[in-house]
Amino acid sequence: MDTVIDICEVATSCAYAAWLDTHKGFEPKMTWAEVVVGVAYTLTFSTLRGAFYGGSWWDQTKRIGRDFALAGTPIIISELRQAFEAQREDAKFEEEYRT
Repeated sequence: MDTVIDICEVATSCAYAAWLDTHKGFEPKMTWAEVVVGVAYTLTFSTLRGAFYGGSWWDQTKRIGRDFALAGTPIIISELRQAFEAQREDAKFEEEYRT
């Protein structure tokens, strides 16, 4: 069951990263809402995982950390890709007007 939850969580995070990429107009005024949505679905997956596996508070704490790592990775990769693209565009602009 862990693999199914992992796949669903990563797929959700990839879809959310793609949505964030295409809706940049919400930044910076709605960044708080973007964060709330990401945290909410991450904690939902963690709670779902806890419901299946149970355990102590420490087990759930480890699951939460794992889930934030799983959910955050696609968003971080997307943000880095956007930053590199912006940097490349800036370099092209500077090169074009420098000569």
